[in-house]
Amino acid sequence: LLAFGANANLVLVGELYPETVHLITNADGPKNIKAIDKKNGKIAVGSPGGGAAVTWAAFVKTDTDYKDIATVPVGGSRALSELQAIHIDAILVVGGIGHGDVMRANSTPGIKLSDINDGAFDNPKYQDRKIYKFAKISAKQYPGLIGFFDITTLQVPAVFVVNAEWADRNSKLYDILFDASNSAIPLIRQTVIK
Repeated sequence: LLAFGANANLVLVGELYPETVHLITNADGPKNIKAIDKKNGKIAVGSPGGGAAVTWAAFVKTDTDYKDIATVPVGGSRALSELQAIHIDAILVVGGIGHGDVMRANSTPGIKLSDINDGAFDNPKYQDRKIYKFAKISAKQYPGLIGFFDITTLQVPAVFVVNAEWADRNSKLYDILFDASNSAIPLIRQTVIK
């Protein structure tokens, strides 16, 4: 939500589950997000409008030190190929623990997870709701990507939103959507959170 701005005119229907932000780098690449070259760095953020791209846009709004790092609109295996060829410095993947792209990276030699431990992420809020929560990822979750020490990262809420004007014009449909969303949230969390 932060990436869209405080005046985005969105209504939060429901907070589905926490998504984990994964920063994937080469084994000898940046040890944390702050170590990415601020002028010449490149980070793959997937498709425009996707979770990683939107999260990166919010990162730039949170800490303008990241504004000059170029983004590359690729993800998945293609991003891993670009990382191995050292055409990019990092890949940002936003998803639940065990996300397919991260599991693929977990079995790719010479790749690691790096920390996202910038204190700039402590306080950002959207409409009085804290956006980021620091979390740990243990080596048990991704033994191919993490050495002996846990990785510090962020969790962001996966949210279901609608345009406020639509919600105002369609109050009965919004009620149905709200009820269906909130009924589905426990099953979604059970499926996604491991």
